[in-house]
Amino acid sequence: MVNSLNFDYEYFQKILSDATKNAFRALQQQHSENGIYAFGLESHTEFESLFPFILTEQKLTDNVLDWLTTPKPYLSAYQDLSEQQLRSYLRYSFFSERDYDVAEKYFDKVHHLQSKGLRQFDGMLISARKELSEEELRALTIEHESKFRDACLAALQTLDKQGIFGTGIERENIVLMLYFTGYGSLDGQTLEYIKALNAETVVKRYEAEIADIEGSQM
Repeated sequence: MVNSLNFDYEYFQKILSDATKNAFRALQQQHSENGIYAFGLESHTEFESLFPFILTEQKLTDNVLDWLTTPKPYLSAYQDLSEQQLRSYLRYSFFSERDYDVAEKYFDKVHHLQSKGLRQFDGMLISARKELSEEELRALTIEHESKFRDACLAALQTLDKQGIFGTGIERENIVLMLYFTGYGSLDGQTLEYIKALNAETVVKRYEAEIADIEGSQM
């Protein structure tokens, strides 16, 4: 018999919600004058540490200036982009925007639960490989990936309903995001999460900005 994954996703969602609320408020205070335009949670794969990130116009300007003044041979394809094209390209390139200090302060419990879940998940898969086919193993993996991501999505949605990310125009100025950078079974869902977390006007603005990014790479 395959061992079950004894991971309490409902409890994880509550802990993540509390941590994210505190992290956003801390980041909002730090960047109140910097033009916040996006906030979210990012992780490489399920059960690897989640990190809060915040994107601001000031940080984007700093990143563009760095690109323009510091040669990056490993990204030579983008060296001839104009400043405006770079702004489009870098607008949602937030892999370096994780806030480790804030995560260390508020996400200890979240990371502890993720680490525990990873150990359980690995143990379950080792046990399951003795009894299940590759197709069944993939279905089992997708099931738990979905539960994990649903908990993350629900945590952000709960906070949004509470007005944590602002209301009215203030909220519409922020793209709320959930992003997984790995190569798991559920990749390609970033836009779906954005649609689930934001008003239609915010989604349309994001899609237009992404179209600008694609245009800047031509």
